[in-house]
Amino acid sequence: MASLRLLEEKEGPVLADFGEEVPAGSAGEDAVGACPISFGQPEKGERPAAEELADALKEEMLQLRPWYDLALKKYGRTTVGVSGMDLPEVAEFLCAFTERLPANPREDITLAETLKLAVDDLKAFYSEAMAAQPGQPPTSTMLSKWFWHETSAAKVLYDIRHVCLHSSDDMMQMCGKLLPIPMGPEADRLVL
Repeated sequence: MASLRLLEEKEGPVLADFGEEVPAGSAGEDAVGACPISFGQPEKGERPAAEELADALKEEMLQLRPWYDLALKKYGRTTVGVSGMDLPEVAEFLCAFTERLPANPREDITLAETLKLAVDDLKAFYSEAMAAQPGQPPTSTMLSKWFWHETSAAKVLYDIRHVCLHSSDDMMQMCGKLLPIPMGPEADRLVL
C-alpha cells in the first residue's frame, strides 16, 4: 500500500525509505530458483544403500525433467549429450559405479573418459533444469550450493569418486582424483 501511495505524489521523482526489513532467507545467495525442487535427504551421517541412492537419483531426474524440457524449448539448445548416452542411460551408468567399476557402454573411448562425459551430462542437466525455473536465474554459487548440498546426484558422485580411488586400475584412480567434486573447507559442510 505504501508503494501505491507514492503514485499520489504531486511531483517526482520520488525516493522513499521504508523501515521494513526483508526476512532472512527469503532472498539472496541462499535462494535457488523461484520454484525450488526439494528432495528428501537422509539424516546427516546416514548413507543410503547403493540401490536406494540409484532410485533417489532417478527420481530426482524425473522431477527435474519438465524443467529441463522447458529450458530446451526456451533456448533451443542444450549442453547435455556429450557422453553419447540419453539421460536414463547416463543415470544407469553412473549408478552402476556406486558399487564397482561397470562395463564401458562405449567402445571408442576409455571407461574413464566415458565417466567424465557422463558426469558432465549429469551436471549440465541439473544446471539447465534449475536455470529454466521462473524468476531471477540462479547464480553459479547458488546452483553449486544446491547441487552439492541437496541432491542425490552429488551423493552418487561422491560414491563414484570413492570407487575410483579404490580401484586397482591406475586410470580410474586418476579419474577419482580429478572428478570435479568440491574439496577443502566447503566439502566439510556438505550434507552426506
